[in-house]
Amino acid sequence: MLYYYPIHLECYEKVKDELNRMVLEPQGDLCIPWWPRTSEVGAIINEEIISKGFGDGITGILGFKRRNFCYPDQLNPDPRTIQGVHLDLTADHVTPCDASIVFPLSGCRETYMYFLDGDYQYDNERTPTGSGFSRIKWIGEPRVVDRVEIHDQPYLCRVSTPHAASSRTDGSFRAVATFRIRGNPSFEEILNILN
Repeated sequence: MLYYYPIHLECYEKVKDELNRMVLEPQGDLCIPWWPRTSEVGAIINEEIISKGFGDGITGILGFKRRNFCYPDQLNPDPRTIQGVHLDLTADHVTPCDASIVFPLSGCRETYMYFLDGDYQYDNERTPTGSGFSRIKWIGEPRVVDRVEIHDQPYLCRVSTPHAASSRTDGSFRAVATFRIRGNPSFEEILNILN
């Protein structure tokens, strides 16, 4: 199964610096700000996504700023120790979201997004800004099935699979922005349209 794929979006270079400023602005070791698709930056991304064939565009932009989510062996961490494993949810806070587009902003080199498998249960929760996710509780032994270093271009990611990301081992922040396509198209549908 394919869990991620590098993609090219013209808007990435246009909005990267402003998004980085916006994501790094809040205080704290883990911050998850959200901006509507009608924000200035959201409108730029939304315009390109619509021009690619997604009539409804994006749902909004979620930023992630974190540090101190790292492991002694970043390439092969013990799956039981990976923090924050979750599934993404759509705007109804119940339906799993199949795919997300991740924009790396800063501090992303030598950090990884891990995709895991195993038997699990989950509880639906919300971030402080109201976006939904399902926190994973492993029943058996989890295993890492893939990982990717997203640091220099956008990636399409399969977020209906349990996943989590590490931050840098030097204690600096990893900042990314992520957005979902309205209507919750599948990973494969988005990949076919974007490529």
